Amino acid sequence: MATSLTLLFHREPHVISLPAPLHQTTLAQLLTIAGATLGVPQQRLRLIYSGFAMKDLAATLDQYGVHENSKILVLSSPGNGAGASSSPDPSIAPAPVRPNGASSPVPPPQSTSSAAETAIIDHVSSLVSAALTPLNPMLYRFTQLASDPSMRVIPVKPGQSPDEITKLKLSIGEGLMQALLKVDSVTVAPGQDMARQKRKESVNTLQGIMDEVDAKYREVKARL
Repeated sequence: MATSLTLLFHREPHVISLPAPLHQTTLAQLLTIAGATLGVPQQRLRLIYSGFAMKDLAATLDQYGVHENSKILVLSSPGNGAGASSSPDPSIAPAPVRPNGASSPVPPPQSTSSAAETAIIDHVSSLVSAALTPLNPMLYRFTQLASDPSMRVIPVKPGQSPDEITKLKLSIGEGLMQALLKVDSVTVAPGQDMARQKRKESVNTLQGIMDEVDAKYREVKARL
């Protein structure tokens, strides 16, 4: 029987069916399915599950802890890299040409952010600030615990609560994932390059924190 998963892309759910069991489906194969389903080149997609980025293309979904009906967050990078369309951006007009047949173009005027674009930039900044303010104490405590050489991750048994560092990891991951969803869903109109750059930087900041927490947790978990 096919396994169903839900891809959350721009806050919209997309239910997909895997052609093979979870233990036989790699991240690379899931990216191919996600790209075809969402109409986005797979090179531009980043998948996040349970608050952490999925990066090992050869790892199976079972190894990531994905199960039937799991929800996976999908983020997309701007279409200016591999797999991006080569069509010109319609929001970018060609530079005007000097009169009298001169071949050298007149430099276009420097763009300035409009009030609407400034509002978007401020909104993105406020989203990041609102997400990190309550997370900072948890991040500090998590770093303290992860830096303690005696710290170990205790396997959770049925009916038991996870240990402190695992609870912190889950809470931080959830908070960062919600912030990523909000920032990624901010609409930026064509030509609002400063706002688009701000959104990209904010996503990278949140993703970077998520990756760092994931790496530290894996280090602690690997201790014998």
